[in-house]
Amino acid sequence: MPFRFPYPSSIRSKIIAVTIGVVVMLGIALLLLSRGIYTEYKMLQIARVDSLVKFSGGKIDERLIEIENGVCHLAYAGGLCEQTKHLSDKDMPKPLRHIAKESLLRYLQTDGTAVGGGIWFEPFRLHQDKERNCVYAFRRGEQFITDEDSNSQEYDYLSRNWYVSIKKQMPAADQVVWTEPYYDGIGTRALMTTAGAAVYDAQGGFAGVATLDWELASIVQSISRIKPTDNSMILFADRSHNFVLGIHTPDNDTVQSAVGKTLDSIPWYSPALCNKDELTYNGKKQIVFVKILHNGMIIFVLVPREELFAEINSHLLHTVLALVSACGSVSFFVYAMLNQLINKPVVELSRQASQIGNGHLDVPIRVNSHSELGVLASALNKMQTDIKEFIRNLNQVNAEKERISVELDIARRIQAAMLPSIKSLFQGRNELETFFEIDAAMTPAREVAGDYYDFFMLDGSHLAVVIADVSGKGVPAALFLTICKTLIKNYAGLGLEPEEIFNAVNEGFCESNTFNMFATAFAGILDISTGKLTFVNAGHNPPFIKLAAEQQPQCNSPDADTRFDSAARFEKMKLSPGLVLGAMQGVQYQQETITLPENSCLFLYTDGITEAMNSKSELFTEHRLAESLNSTGHTDGGSRSATDLLNRVKQDIERFVDGAEQSDDITMLALRYRPSTELIWEQTFAADVKMLPEVNAFITQCLEKLKYPPGEIMKMQLVCEEICVNIAHYAYNDADNDTNTDTELSPERCPMTVRITGTEGQDTEIQFRDSGRPFNPLLAAAPDITLSSQERPLGGLGLLLIKKNVDIILYDYTGKQNILTLTKTLPK
Repeated sequence: MPFRFPYPSSIRSKIIAVTIGVVVMLGIALLLLSRGIYTEYKMLQIARVDSLVKFSGGKIDERLIEIENGVCHLAYAGGLCEQTKHLSDKDMPKPLRHIAKESLLRYLQTDGTAVGGGIWFEPFRLHQDKERNCVYAFRRGEQFITDEDSNSQEYDYLSRNWYVSIKKQMPAADQVVWTEPYYDGIGTRALMTTAGAAVYDAQGGFAGVATLDWELASIVQSISRIKPTDNSMILFADRSHNFVLGIHTPDNDTVQSAVGKTLDSIPWYSPALCNKDELTYNGKKQIVFVKILHNGMIIFVLVPREELFAEINSHLLHTVLALVSACGSVSFFVYAMLNQLINKPVVELSRQASQIGNGHLDVPIRVNSHSELGVLASALNKMQTDIKEFIRNLNQVNAEKERISVELDIARRIQAAMLPSIKSLFQGRNELETFFEIDAAMTPAREVAGDYYDFFMLDGSHLAVVIADVSGKGVPAALFLTICKTLIKNYAGLGLEPEEIFNAVNEGFCESNTFNMFATAFAGILDISTGKLTFVNAGHNPPFIKLAAEQQPQCNSPDADTRFDSAARFEKMKLSPGLVLGAMQGVQYQQETITLPENSCLFLYTDGITEAMNSKSELFTEHRLAESLNSTGHTDGGSRSATDLLNRVKQDIERFVDGAEQSDDITMLALRYRPSTELIWEQTFAADVKMLPEVNAFITQCLEKLKYPPGEIMKMQLVCEEICVNIAHYAYNDADNDTNTDTELSPERCPMTVRITGTEGQDTEIQFRDSGRPFNPLLAAAPDITLSSQERPLGGLGLLLIKKNVDIILYDYTGKQNILTLTKTLPK
């Protein structure tokens, strides 16, 4: 009879069985923590070798420090000798050379590290009649003997490399210089390096050097005994002088042939390697151990990684095999249990449920189980029915949302197109720019807005400005707003006063306002020639206004309060109360009037600005708006543009809300009144003689506005006609057009711009600009009018005509344009 696992009757009992399996696996995982022990052992092995190298290097550093202290002592003794050379023999019980000799031998016999040393003086330092004076001793056997030959005049120590090297570097007192390793062929006859210190006289002048010789053979042998593993390689070298002192390899303990070579000749050395770095040499990974000695020499040990960790690797292999075997057994048990108890029913349920994911919502799910899986199958069957119903509803909703989205987008574009543009306001009326500057902006909270602004000219000297906020949001508010805008503009076009406009609009709203909607609004009419502003407010936020410091507004309404706390700053206007539009029939609105002085500024806005909210539910408030309007850059007497003002307020609002969702439409309008007596006209024509009638008409119209007499106008027409003809015939005759052909010309192809600037009764400036080839008419030769017409060459009379009828003629070529400027002064 085959063995079968007992089936648990519920998902819970199956989870318990799985939990038991997980516990077993966690026990196995604890065994795997032995790998941590392996890692710790590797670190200990690396630390052991590192300590060995550092210990050996530390012992050598002790010797180096002893030698450096000794050579400084000898330098001090040499300095004493030099400083007492002037004393008489009666004052000196022993000759100076004997004092130096005794100091040298006493140090060499007591220290035991150095193999030789000396004190070497500069020429004629100790004896006036002797060029070279020195004391040198070296080890022979167990004794130190002095080398008398070194003190002979034949031995020129002054030219020796070690002497020259130490003298060249001129170390300060108590500082030591190590020379490049060399082979001593005179005294010790061994490979060595010399430590040198400068000998100074009482005045701090260089008097000679003191030296101690360090034999390197014994050091090389002691370093070779480090040997962390059998195949380790050891390099001992002077890194400062790029000199190999000794190499030890597995094939040959000491490779003498490498001594004296440069470090570049060692293939497994690199100055970029640091302590405990790894590299690959001869196909094997090596661990680098580096110790830099006190004098710049280096001990560089290369240990094969495999040898260093050979023992622990063997133990790890046996442990891994045992753990893998245990894991395999446990995994088979857990797999068999999960497969029998959970996996098979779940696979069957998943196979049937995947058909739902593939869109087969009509295939029922069947699972032969009375456990939770059976309940899940029933729930999935019900879910199929709900999904089909949901999809049908969702398709309908999406289609409706798409239709609404398209319609709202169209409504948004229509609403944006209804807003006025500054360009259209000033188009064909450049003179308006000399009286006022205006700009406005609106940021809807939804696809369509419930705010709007408007500005338009009622006639040549009256500007109307309107700002309004309709109750509610979205499409209903936008429709109500459109009606409001249309009514206000239509009634304003009839020439009504602001209060009459609002009275009529309010009555129109109340007659058919079945949805009880209303609008707050502010409207004003500005006489741009006098600065008189007549306005009415229907429950809207009072505007902010800024006036020149010495000016105060006057109001003709006894109920209005237009006082300002600080005339040099933006302050909120205190207006008469007014009911919102559409709230009640029969309401009579009262208008007010103030006179705006030059450089005053009016700021209109909706409550979307003051009620802008950040993530902490804090409002922007009128106080913050006033701070923004009066911040640096806007309190300079009105010199900032209206656009700059709006941009600054917008930036301050964005900084305050810090990404929070916009809850209301934000609308603002800035009007800066800056009248000027100077008039400016400018128009661009095609450079063609056919355009002369239009040019003459333009010039005549402008000069008439400047009160020019008819005779002076006729003269200026002749002057301008002469200039335009010259431009038409000569400026563009190298271009792709021909003024003698029938090809249609346009200002874009061959532009000729005429700009007239002037003030009534004062100088008038007429400027001609063209982009043709450079030509300065002032350089043309004047005609000789004393000759007859047959004798006089052609040309030049036109310039003569121009000079006769104007007062100043200037020419400039800037920005690839000919600029000819005429100044005319009317006689008093």
